Amino acid sequence: MNFLVDECLRPLVAAGVRNAGHDAIHVGDVGLLGATDEQVMSLEVEQSRILVSADTNFGELLARDRLSLPSCGEIVTPTIKSERFSTISAMSPTIHSLVP
Repeated sequence: MNFLVDECLRPLVAAGVRNAGHDAIHVGDVGLLGATDEQVMSLEVEQSRILVSADTNFGELLARDRLSLPSCGEIVTPTIKSERFSTISAMSPTIHSLVP
């Protein structure tokens, strides 16, 4: 699985996902700090990544643009922004359910 971690989550989240054996990058790794949500979603689609974010606006954008901009998927973690391990622990069941 390939993941893209949004800037509202720390880069350590991407590192933790990589340590769990997945391909993960943080938006800061690719020069997208401060980018619009649309730019982040474009990279998500271009690189076939699943977006990990605490920003609930992505769901609204996906619903609004679903015909013009197909998404690879989003994992939204709105209640756990600060701690790397709690974020990764909360994501772990979701990630494992996606991996064949």
